[in-house]
Amino acid sequence: MTVAKLSYTDSWIRCRSRIKLLLGAAFFLASAGGIYYYLNSVGLNPDWSIEKALKWCKKRKWAKVL
Repeated sequence: MTVAKLSYTDSWIRCRSRIKLLLGAAFFLASAGGIYYYLNSVGLNPDWSIEKALKWCKKRKWAKVL
């Protein structure tokens, strides 16, 4: 909910310092890594869409994984 509120308003960028913005970016990266780790630990595959793309695309190069 907080992410939605922050991302839909422009004024929050102008009133923040660079340190706060960097800490916010670090928080979002850490939370993404935490969610990925959590999904792996409970036995769910976060990369399910990549497996499906590699399986069902006619040409393997169409499913480009970076």
